[in-house]
Amino acid sequence: MGREHYDEYSYLTKENIPLQILTLLISEMKNILKETPYASFGYFGAADYKTGEDEDLFNTKRVRIYNRMIEDELSNTHEVFSDPTFSGSVIINKEVLDEHPYYKQYCIDILVSHL
Repeated sequence: MGREHYDEYSYLTKENIPLQILTLLISEMKNILKETPYASFGYFGAADYKTGEDEDLFNTKRVRIYNRMIEDELSNTHEVFSDPTFSGSVIINKEVLDEHPYYKQYCIDILVSHL
């Protein structure tokens, strides 16, 4: 389409699509939590662009923004854990975490296994 891109999955549209998608995902997370209040979630946030450099590959701007938005929406019931060594986070129910403190590392290990 004549837009700058680095592979078939990333090109800059300047349409704020990632934020629209995250808003939809938070809405769906809330719907899931209505039926399953102890649910937890995990996600990866891709770098803004792929250049072969590490400048935005780990602890990406996108993950930091997503974490902030999710914390704003779910901080009463869930805690967000992000590992700066990879571009992803887990969102864990606080009551489950109090009952099973090892659950945090278990969730992070599952996320890392999908890198």
